[in-house]
Parts: sequence; C-alpha cells; structure tokens
Amino acid sequence: GNLAHFEDDVFAADSEISASRSDEISSCFVSIRLSASESSNVIVGLAFVDVLLREISVIEFQDTPNLYQMETVLFRKGPRV
Repeated sequence: GNLAHFEDDVFAADSEISASRSDEISSCFVSIRLSASESSNVIVGLAFVDVLLREISVIEFQDTPNLYQMETVLFRKGPRV
C-alpha cells in the first residue's frame, strides 16, 4: 500500500525526538486490532514501531472484555498520542 503518510509521521517523529532528546516525548507508534473470539474473550493484536531503536514489535493475545492486559501493555510501551 501507500506508506508515504506513515513514513512522514515516523520520520517527523524521529527528527523531533532527536532534536529534543526529551523523555516526555515517546518514540513509539502503535496500531491496535480487536476481534471477537468464540468465547467471551477478545483477541487483541498490537504492532509497535519504535523510531529511535528502529524496531517493529508485533504481539497477539486473548484478553477479557475489559481489556486489562491491553491497557497494561500500552502503559508500559508509552506510545505517542
């Protein structure tokens, strides 16, 4: 697909973070995919892109309808808002 807009966001974030070197700015983007499973649980898929470390991480897991595990993962990674 067309990744130009995504690349613009990633590289803009990289230059902002490099210029400021502040812990207040996160270097991580996240994409979330939620889908229903046969049980009452929710299947959560998360993809993280860290522009400073130049890493891509992907995880998929089952969570409760309250999404407590997803909340914990997002809190620990601290993606950009």
